This record gives sequence, C-alpha cells and structure tokens, in this order.
Amino acid sequence: MNHTKQNPDTEFADDVETAEPKLYNVFLLNDDYTPMDFVIQILKVFFGHSDSSANKIMLNVHKQGRGLCGTYSFEV
Repeated sequence: MNHTKQNPDTEFADDVETAEPKLYNVFLLNDDYTPMDFVIQILKVFFGHSDSSANKIMLNVHKQGRGLCGTYSFEV
C-alpha cells in the first residue's frame, strides 16, 4: 500500500490553457407599454447603473428602439 502524500499544488496539469468566457450584450427593447420610470428602475436595480447612465440608456431605448444594458458572460 502506497501512503505517499501528494502535493496539492501539482495535482493539476500546468499546461492547461483557460480561455476567457464569451461575452454577450444585453439590450432592452422599446415597447408601447412600459413606462420610462420602470425602465430606469430596472437599469438601476438589476444592472447597477447610476441615475445618469440609466437615464441615458432609457432615452436610447425610447428614441432608437433599444439600449445596451451591459456586457456579461453567459452565466450572469
């Protein structure tokens, strides 16, 4: 029976390459029913935007039909 203790630093191969996760853009799309104040609240609460950036994105949604909320990995 072999009772040698393995070094935890050498359990994984050193030549394994890890890649950065793919990133995805998340957009809000314009509709005729959602109030602008609600869009601002969503951007602040769920996406962590400040008042000014949430207002800017909301105006993009309203005027251009969509606004970029952020860029995230798939898991987020």
